[in-house]
Order: sequence, then C-alpha cells, then structure tokens
Amino acid sequence: MPGQHDFHSFSPTINIQDLPNEILFIILEFVDVLDIVVLYKVSKLFHRLLHDEWYWKQSYRNKRIPRPPGPFEGQSTTYLRKILVRSARVQHNWPPFVRSPNPTSRVTLQSAKQNLSIIHGRWLITGDSPLLLCYDTRSSDPDWDTSPRIFHQPHLQANFFRCFSTTAEDGQELIFAVSETQVGAARRKLNVFTVAIDPDYGPFISGYIFTLDVRPRYSGVWTVTTGPRLLVICAKGSEQDDPPVILDVKTFQRFRAATPPLPRGHLGMFTSYLSTSSHLLVARLLGGLETLLQVYPLSQTQSEWSTDAVWVLHPSHAMRTHELRFCTWHVLRGPKHETLTGGIRMTLMLSLLAPNSSDVASLNIVQLLLDAGGGISFTSERLRALPHDATVLADSSHDGCIRGLVCSGNRRQFIPFTIDDQDKNSTDYGEFSGIINNSLSLRLDPVLFDGYRGVLCSMIVMERGRSSIEVVRFG
Repeated sequence: MPGQHDFHSFSPTINIQDLPNEILFIILEFVDVLDIVVLYKVSKLFHRLLHDEWYWKQSYRNKRIPRPPGPFEGQSTTYLRKILVRSARVQHNWPPFVRSPNPTSRVTLQSAKQNLSIIHGRWLITGDSPLLLCYDTRSSDPDWDTSPRIFHQPHLQANFFRCFSTTAEDGQELIFAVSETQVGAARRKLNVFTVAIDPDYGPFISGYIFTLDVRPRYSGVWTVTTGPRLLVICAKGSEQDDPPVILDVKTFQRFRAATPPLPRGHLGMFTSYLSTSSHLLVARLLGGLETLLQVYPLSQTQSEWSTDAVWVLHPSHAMRTHELRFCTWHVLRGPKHETLTGGIRMTLMLSLLAPNSSDVASLNIVQLLLDAGGGISFTSERLRALPHDATVLADSSHDGCIRGLVCSGNRRQFIPFTIDDQDKNSTDYGEFSGIINNSLSLRLDPVLFDGYRGVLCSMIVMERGRSSIEVVRFG
C-alpha cells in the first residue's frame, strides 16, 4: 500500500563468505563427517576451511563416532581426515545391511593346509612352506586370481606363517608377520617381521626384528595375540615345555610371565592371553570346570635380569571362578584407575561356555574391578543367548569397537553384532544367510574376519580335496 514501508526491502543481505572463520567452524561442528567430504568441493571458501589443520584436530577430538586414538603429535591433517572419514563410513555401514551378500572374490588353493592372512581387508596372503603369495582382491586386473606376486620366500621350511595388526598406544598401526621355520628335524626357529604397505605395490616384509631358537620337539605355534603393548606367541603344547613368547610391540623387549603354583593335575590346561595398554591378562581353564584369571601389570618387572635379557612379569591380582568359562575374549574399555576406590576397572566382551559343555552359550559384557588388595570382583551382563552350534568371530578394531559375527546353521547363517565404546554398550543385530550357496561344497570354514572393514574369508572344501577361499564384503 502507498505510504507503507516494505521492511523486507531494507533487510541486510549477509553472505556466508563474510562470516568470521570462528563462526563457520562452529557451524561445521554440526555437519556429518561424510557430508564434509563433499562440502570442501563446493567453493574456495570451504576448500580452504576444510584443509585447516586446527579444524581436523578439533573435529577428531570432538566427533561422536568410534575412531582410533588421537590426535597425536606427528599425525598429519591428511591422516586425521582420512581416518575420521573412514571411521564414519564404518559406523554408517555397520551392522551389515546386506541380507544375502555374494562372494566378491575367489582364490583357488593348492591344498586346504595353507597359511592364510588378510591385510586391510584387501590383500590375501596365502601359501605353503616354501612360498607365500599375495593376492590383491580389489585389483582391476581380470587375471588377479591367477597372477599373484611373491610376498615372502622363507629360506627354511615354514610350518606357520601369519600376519597380524595392532594399534600401539600412540595410535600407530603396526603390522607383523610371525613364522615358525625349521631345517631338517633339529633346528627350529620363531621369527617376527615388520610389514609395511606401499600405496602402489601393497604390503611387503620391511624388517626382520626377532628370532628365537626353540627346541627340536617344539609343539608348533597355536595362536598369536596382539594388543597396544604386547605380542604373544603361544604354542600348542604345555607352558612348561614351550612357554609363550611375549614381546613389546614397539621396543621388542622380551617378557616372561611368572607362573605361580597351579592345582595338581591342571598342568595341561587351556591358556589364553589378552594384552591391554598397561596389563597382561592370563586366563587358564582348569579341568574345563573353572577359570583362573591372573593380571600382570606391565610397569612392575623383576629387577634381576636373566641371561637372555628377559624381563619377568609377576601377577598382582588373581581370581578363580566357575562363572567365567569362556571361549574368546576382547578388551572393550580400560584399564581405568578409580580415584575413590583405588582400584582399576576394565570392561571385556566374552563368549561364555554353557555349564558342563564345550558349546558357546552367550555373549556377555564383563566388568572387572581390580582392588587395591590384589582381589578381582566382576559383574556380568548377558547380551544375547547363542545357538548351541554357534561359532563367534570377533574383531577388536582400532577405533575402540568390537565387531563380530555369530555363525550357526552349519556355519551358513550369520548374526552380526557390534559393541561400541561411547556412553554405553550397544548391540545391533540383524541376520543374513546364504553367503555361500555352493551345493558342491563339502565343508565351509570361516577362517579370516576383519570387522572394521566388513570382510569375511571362508574356506570352501570341495570334492577330491580341492579348496578355495571366498572373500565376502558385507559392510
């Protein structure tokens, strides 16, 4: 109307480029990490802001998604951005939403008794005693499965060869290869190598860091466990005959866990090791009926050195219980010192066995409290009951989460689960089946699992002893 002011015509126009950087950074805190990947391409302004070192360090500290520890001194902006974006994709894709995933890669093996490893969910390392080969399962080469490259060629016969990765306390990802070699029937060795990854070439043996002569009748490597501080190589035989080899993952200092007197008749028991940033946990299944749990602080070592410069660890806490008979265990949180009680608390995930049985019965979250007097108390929360024929594959990822698959139905049905390390434990379940629908297969064995990258490798044993590895990406 005439005489009336049009207030809108006088409203000032604010261009986003006129806002201070501090305000823009506050706005960006509310933007999803996966959207930021696209946002930096919108304009020169966002391209400049999203290459700011301070922004990515702050974002890495504050984003509410599971991620590897950091930021640490020496971690570049490019590294922090890449890891944060990858962690956001993992969170978005887990648990798997594909109900009937199909194998994405297949490698035919010469025999079913081959050494198998997978690095970064991509490079499959396989081979027999004289030769280890590397297959790039994401290669664009159509002949990738028939033209692998040589990964390692032991000069001795390799009875065992596997690659393992862990994240050190400073956030650095470390990859090791462990082998047991022998020549003739007398000379046997344990060997540890470092593995590096070239962006164009892939993984390769980068260093030879440890070797140990073992007795001619060494029982062979059974398992290798890794953590932020230690790498533990366990033998198939008894601890008395073939004690475990314990190494610091950064300094390669060797340790020995002092074994206290054990109950008579329990020397040939099942023993499992678990490493945290400050403690070594050792669990022994006594006669299949109860668990003896011992905790060794890594800060307390014997002042006297043995002739081979091995530091001795002594247990500070111990507990015997019938309630924690388990098959697998993983660290979820801790250890954390409690000021009020003076104790140390840590949170574990266990796959517990059924009473008087060797079948896995349930997944449980167990809170351990190490008191100042050397005792251990615990509370256990059952997350899910499991089928009687279940097998649990779990992966303690470097972002602080545990991801896994419960395999049942003759290992053809899979229930994914995840337990995060945020404000509370959370589990997400959905079921899928039919990963392998090969009617000619005689046996299906899930052998390799990378929960962080959503990769499962299964060995398919066919007629006449033929076998292959199926690589499935389901996340």
